[in-house]
Amino acid sequence: MDCATCGLAIEKKLRKVDGIERVGSAIMLDKVFVDYDESKLGVNEIKKAIKEAGYANYVTGDGYQMR
Repeated sequence: MDCATCGLAIEKKLRKVDGIERVGSAIMLDKVFVDYDESKLGVNEIKKAIKEAGYANYVTGDGYQMR
């Protein structure tokens, strides 16, 4: 993520996904943190939503790293 607008765009997209309970971005860390209901969706659906928002991503132990 290059700026706060990028983080907000990702957050907005993820909030529309059924099963996402909480999402936040940390621009300085280049990460998005997501709490979600594992019975409704998995990591692949979250990654797909981020990609649809126009961002590449990969999973780390404490969040999604954006590129």
